[in-house]
Amino acid sequence: MPVPPFPSRKGKRSRIHDISGNPVSFEVVDECTWSPKDNDEKALCVHKLRFDDGREEYRIGYYMIGKKGKGRGKWLWAQYAPMMHAVDLKHLFDLARKKDWI
Repeated sequence: MPVPPFPSRKGKRSRIHDISGNPVSFEVVDECTWSPKDNDEKALCVHKLRFDDGREEYRIGYYMIGKKGKGRGKWLWAQYAPMMHAVDLKHLFDLARKKDWI
């Protein structure tokens, strides 16, 4: 099965709860995405987030191609902390540097 194009969250809004349980909203204003050479069914990403109060933060995460049910063959947001080789982390940070994030 061919791998679909990378997903994009750019321009999307989300709502989460902060450490105190208060709801906070943010928009994904930009992103960097990279697929490791040894696993084309994994997409590592860094999202630049802008919260409603104006602060900006970054989120590191990843997508995986679903294997079951309605998610089969689609990019799904992974729920655990990403693990990656040093070369992939360097590549993600190089992409972020090109965007002047760091």
